[in-house]
Amino acid sequence: MSKKSGWKIAATEGATIDGRTITKQWILDMADQYSTTEYGALIWPEHSRSRWDKFEGKNWGTVDEVKAEKRAGKYRLLVKLSPNKYLLNANADGQKLFMSIEPNPDYCGSGRCYLMGLAVTDSPASTGTTLLKFSTDSEHEYSQLEELDLSDVMERDHSLIASAFSTIAHFFSSGGQLPNLAPTPSDSDKDEEPMNTEQFNQMMGKLNDIETKQNELEEKQTEFASQVEQFSIQGKPETDVKPEDEPEPKGESITAEQFSQVNEKLNTLLTKQGEMETQFNALKQELPNQAPAGEGAGNQTKVETF
Repeated sequence: MSKKSGWKIAATEGATIDGRTITKQWILDMADQYSTTEYGALIWPEHSRSRWDKFEGKNWGTVDEVKAEKRAGKYRLLVKLSPNKYLLNANADGQKLFMSIEPNPDYCGSGRCYLMGLAVTDSPASTGTTLLKFSTDSEHEYSQLEELDLSDVMERDHSLIASAFSTIAHFFSSGGQLPNLAPTPSDSDKDEEPMNTEQFNQMMGKLNDIETKQNELEEKQTEFASQVEQFSIQGKPETDVKPEDEPEPKGESITAEQFSQVNEKLNTLLTKQGEMETQFNALKQELPNQAPAGEGAGNQTKVETF
């Protein structure tokens, strides 16, 4: 799913700092005429299209929609952008924070203005003024700069990862209790699917089955050990009584070989039980990088955005 920004102000009507003017009619024409099927505007770093500079002639995204709105008594040109990885990386690094439009005042000889491109560029925020850049070697004028904020795109892109780590941390810190995973729908994340708890439920079901079977084995082991101990006591000969020609009861005595076989099977059960307990304990161990209980494990994991 491609990333798309919300509406961003790309230009404002009025005089620029070098004496030029962005007219109301320019704003209205660009909003009225813009179409990606007619001529889709691309985003360029520092207005550069050269393959020989550091940007290698690569565009940094597309302009998807354009509209005009009157705010605080002036018309503004608003755009929706689909930034690619180059623009997202630069913006996250605090670079290319402002926009500058590339209008053509006489598009195809029509006498109307058309948005041919959009640049992202650097401007010191501490000056407190917007900057203007015009081309000296192009027929396209470059407008004053407007701040570009892509936080809504980048935060939405990482929301699923943050939700996943938060759920895992809560699960292990609370002893197996899952939080409410049903998300609150919003305009910005209607296309995102809620996290599925089916895998957690399946895992806990298997763990419970293993624990139940282990308990059954322990009960059988205890019962069998008791029977063996009782047989050992009952079968022990008394020192002061010497049986005389008393026939052995058939079907009730156990030979040494049979007892050895029973003991061997019991040891096998104990070994398997130990292996099951080891595997079960391994499944309950903490995940790598999980905060141990008592050291912030109960807090929501915050994932830093980029």
